[in-house]
Amino acid sequence: MSVHYAPNPTWNSNLILSAKRTSNGSTICLVCTMTGGTAYQTVTPTDIELFRLSASAAAISYSNIPIQLQLSGVSITIPAATYNSRIVFTISAL
Repeated sequence: MSVHYAPNPTWNSNLILSAKRTSNGSTICLVCTMTGGTAYQTVTPTDIELFRLSASAAAISYSNIPIQLQLSGVSITIPAATYNSRIVFTISAL
């Protein structure tokens, strides 16, 4: 699974969004594995891999994978305004 952000419409570059998964969620797959994503990773405007799912069978089924977001870089030097960003999660096959 990859993630990136898109300013929507305004974002201050001093603000830093980070994401991590807090558990494996649930699955009925006995031969599936989930790796990565347990430490905060900075979310950038280009896709980064948040975590990877793999299985020896062709089908993988996971649900309810909790993702935690963190905002840092907040400072009194950042102009008072409304800043919006859209976070996009992408699930794709390798």
